[in-house]
Amino acid sequence: MSTQTGYIDSDGHPRLTIRISGPDPANFIEEDALIDTGFTGFLMLPQAKAFGLGIAPAGTGDYALADDSVVTNFLGIATVTVQPPSVLPTSTDPGAHIAFQPETISGVVVMCGNGALVGMELLRLLDKYLLVGPTVMLLDVMAVNVAASAVTPRRSD
Repeated sequence: MSTQTGYIDSDGHPRLTIRISGPDPANFIEEDALIDTGFTGFLMLPQAKAFGLGIAPAGTGDYALADDSVVTNFLGIATVTVQPPSVLPTSTDPGAHIAFQPETISGVVVMCGNGALVGMELLRLLDKYLLVGPTVMLLDVMAVNVAASAVTPRRSD
Protein backbone atom coordinates (compact mmCIF):
# COMPACT_ATOMS: atom_id res chain seq x y z
CA MET A 1 0.00 0.00 0.00
CA SER A 2 1.19 3.51 -0.75
CA THR A 3 0.00 7.05 -1.17
CA GLN A 4 -1.06 7.83 -4.73
CA THR A 5 -0.91 11.30 -6.25
CA GLY A 6 -3.15 12.73 -8.92
CA TYR A 7 -3.61 16.29 -10.10
CA ILE A 8 -6.16 19.04 -10.65
CA ASP A 9 -6.72 19.70 -14.37
CA SER A 10 -7.04 23.16 -15.94
CA ASP A 11 -10.83 23.06 -15.40
CA GLY A 12 -10.41 22.33 -11.67
CA HIS A 13 -11.34 18.63 -11.87
CA PRO A 14 -9.46 15.91 -9.96
CA ARG A 15 -7.62 13.44 -12.22
CA LEU A 16 -5.73 10.21 -11.68
CA THR A 17 -3.33 8.76 -14.25
CA ILE A 18 -4.17 5.07 -14.72
CA ARG A 19 -3.14 2.16 -16.93
CA ILE A 20 -6.10 0.06 -18.09
CA SER A 21 -5.91 -3.45 -19.49
CA GLY A 22 -8.27 -6.26 -20.29
CA PRO A 23 -7.46 -9.99 -20.35
CA ASP A 24 -4.02 -9.39 -21.93
CA PRO A 25 -1.87 -7.21 -19.62
CA ALA A 26 0.44 -6.37 -22.55
CA ASN A 27 -2.47 -4.64 -24.33
CA PHE A 28 -3.10 -1.47 -22.31
CA ILE A 29 -3.83 2.23 -22.53
CA GLU A 30 -2.94 5.05 -20.17
CA GLU A 31 -5.62 7.59 -19.36
CA ASP A 32 -5.94 10.66 -17.16
CA ALA A 33 -9.22 9.57 -15.60
CA LEU A 34 -11.66 11.95 -13.99
CA ILE A 35 -12.35 11.05 -10.35
CA ASP A 36 -16.15 11.18 -10.00
CA THR A 37 -17.40 10.97 -6.41
CA GLY A 38 -20.95 10.65 -7.76
CA PHE A 39 -20.11 7.41 -9.61
CA THR A 40 -20.38 4.45 -7.25
CA GLY A 41 -18.81 2.05 -9.76
CA PHE A 42 -15.19 1.06 -10.43
CA LEU A 43 -14.36 2.38 -13.91
CA MET A 44 -16.21 3.87 -16.86
CA LEU A 45 -14.56 3.67 -20.27
CA PRO A 46 -15.88 4.32 -23.80
CA GLN A 47 -16.97 1.13 -25.59
CA ALA A 48 -14.46 1.55 -28.43
CA LYS A 49 -11.53 1.75 -25.99
CA ALA A 50 -12.81 -1.19 -23.93
CA PHE A 51 -13.31 -3.36 -27.02
CA GLY A 52 -9.85 -2.32 -28.28
CA LEU A 53 -8.40 -3.75 -25.05
CA GLY A 54 -10.19 -7.05 -25.65
CA ILE A 55 -12.67 -6.48 -22.82
CA ALA A 56 -15.69 -8.59 -23.70
CA PRO A 57 -19.17 -7.72 -22.43
CA ALA A 58 -20.06 -10.04 -19.56
CA GLY A 59 -23.49 -8.55 -18.93
CA THR A 60 -25.35 -5.27 -18.72
CA GLY A 61 -26.12 -2.81 -15.96
CA ASP A 62 -28.63 -0.01 -15.54
CA TYR A 63 -27.32 3.35 -14.34
CA ALA A 64 -29.24 6.41 -13.15
CA LEU A 65 -27.81 9.66 -14.47
CA ALA A 66 -27.85 13.08 -12.83
CA ASP A 67 -30.93 14.05 -14.89
CA ASP A 68 -32.77 10.98 -13.43
CA SER A 69 -32.73 9.14 -16.75
CA VAL A 70 -31.65 5.49 -16.74
CA VAL A 71 -29.26 4.02 -19.29
CA THR A 72 -28.23 0.41 -19.89
CA ASN A 73 -24.55 -0.29 -20.60
CA PHE A 74 -22.33 -3.27 -21.26
CA LEU A 75 -20.18 -4.42 -18.34
CA GLY A 76 -16.82 -6.19 -18.44
CA ILE A 77 -13.72 -6.77 -16.31
CA ALA A 78 -10.72 -4.46 -16.46
CA THR A 79 -7.49 -4.15 -14.55
CA VAL A 80 -6.37 -0.70 -13.43
CA THR A 81 -2.89 0.29 -12.29
CA VAL A 82 -2.54 3.70 -10.67
CA GLN A 83 0.41 5.43 -12.35
CA PRO A 84 2.48 8.49 -11.44
CA PRO A 85 0.58 11.63 -12.46
CA SER A 86 1.04 12.66 -16.08
CA VAL A 87 0.85 16.27 -14.90
CA LEU A 88 3.15 17.03 -12.00
CA PRO A 89 1.48 18.84 -9.10
CA THR A 90 2.38 22.52 -8.93
CA SER A 91 1.81 22.67 -5.18
CA THR A 92 4.62 23.72 -2.89
CA ASP A 93 3.32 21.18 -0.39
CA PRO A 94 6.17 18.70 0.23
CA GLY A 95 3.59 15.90 0.60
CA ALA A 96 2.61 16.35 -3.04
CA HIS A 97 5.84 14.69 -4.19
CA ILE A 98 5.72 11.48 -2.17
CA ALA A 99 7.61 8.49 -3.56
CA PHE A 100 5.29 6.54 -5.80
CA GLN A 101 4.51 2.82 -5.82
CA PRO A 102 1.98 1.62 -8.41
CA GLU A 103 -1.04 -0.33 -7.22
CA THR A 104 -3.11 -2.66 -9.40
CA ILE A 105 -6.69 -3.80 -8.90
CA SER A 106 -9.38 -5.42 -11.08
CA GLY A 107 -13.05 -4.57 -11.20
CA VAL A 108 -16.12 -4.00 -13.33
CA VAL A 109 -15.85 -1.54 -16.19
CA VAL A 110 -18.98 0.20 -17.46
CA MET A 111 -18.61 0.62 -21.22
CA CYS A 112 -19.93 4.07 -22.07
CA GLY A 113 -19.12 7.75 -21.99
CA ASN A 114 -16.53 9.91 -23.69
CA GLY A 115 -13.51 9.40 -21.44
CA ALA A 116 -12.11 7.36 -18.58
CA LEU A 117 -13.78 7.94 -15.25
CA VAL A 118 -12.96 6.28 -11.91
CA GLY A 119 -15.54 5.93 -9.20
CA MET A 120 -15.78 5.24 -5.52
CA GLU A 121 -15.59 1.44 -5.89
CA LEU A 122 -12.01 1.74 -7.18
CA LEU A 123 -11.09 3.78 -4.08
CA ARG A 124 -12.86 1.30 -1.78
CA LEU A 125 -11.08 -1.68 -3.34
CA LEU A 126 -7.72 0.10 -2.99
CA ASP A 127 -8.66 0.96 0.64
CA LYS A 128 -8.00 4.68 0.12
CA TYR A 129 -9.23 8.02 1.36
CA LEU A 130 -9.55 10.70 -1.33
CA LEU A 131 -7.99 14.06 -0.50
CA VAL A 132 -8.62 16.91 -2.93
CA GLY A 133 -6.87 20.24 -2.45
CA PRO A 134 -4.14 21.90 -4.48
CA THR A 135 -3.22 18.33 -5.46
CA VAL A 136 -5.09 15.03 -5.42
CA MET A 137 -3.95 12.27 -3.07
CA LEU A 138 -5.19 8.78 -2.33
CA LEU A 139 -4.19 7.97 1.25
CA ASP A 140 -4.12 4.50 2.79
CA VAL A 141 -7.03 4.10 5.20
CA MET A 142 -4.89 2.11 7.65
CA ALA A 143 -2.06 4.67 7.64
CA VAL A 144 -4.49 7.55 8.24
CA ASN A 145 -6.25 5.67 11.05
CA VAL A 146 -2.92 4.82 12.73
CA ALA A 147 -1.73 8.42 12.44
CA ALA A 148 -5.04 9.74 13.77
CA SER A 149 -4.97 7.41 16.77
CA ALA A 150 -1.42 8.53 17.58
CA VAL A 151 -2.49 12.18 17.86
CA THR A 152 -5.97 11.74 19.34
CA PRO A 153 -5.93 12.71 23.01
CA ARG A 154 -7.03 9.95 25.32
CA ARG A 155 -9.89 10.70 27.66
CA SER A 156 -9.47 9.95 31.30
CA ASP A 157 -12.73 9.45 33.12
